[in-house]
Amino acid sequence: MTQPHIVEGKSHFSRHLVELHTQLRVSAIALGLLCVFWSYFVDNIMTAWIELLPLQTGPGNENMSIYGPFDWVEVRWSMILVLAFTTLLPLSSVQIYWFSRKGLYPRERTWLSAVLLLS
Repeated sequence: MTQPHIVEGKSHFSRHLVELHTQLRVSAIALGLLCVFWSYFVDNIMTAWIELLPLQTGPGNENMSIYGPFDWVEVRWSMILVLAFTTLLPLSSVQIYWFSRKGLYPRERTWLSAVLLLS
């Protein structure tokens, strides 16, 4: 008795999982590289952003006070992650399209490309 879903020793499902693993690996590597990239520029971005805020600073007006020693580090890494994920979104949209296009009908493919383009 032959199994119709087995082709060349690998099932369609296992090939699909291998493709998904490849896409996730590319995204993870890109996220790591983007985190390294943004870590060099985040201090300047935060400084420019704080300068744009209408806060009065000085000896009598301490509006920007962080009391924990690692709070600035946490803010810095949070901003790095937000910038990296935001930069990664176009690549992720392309990867989602390439991963799912094989299993979609032409009308569904058009809808998915429109949704990914608008988002």
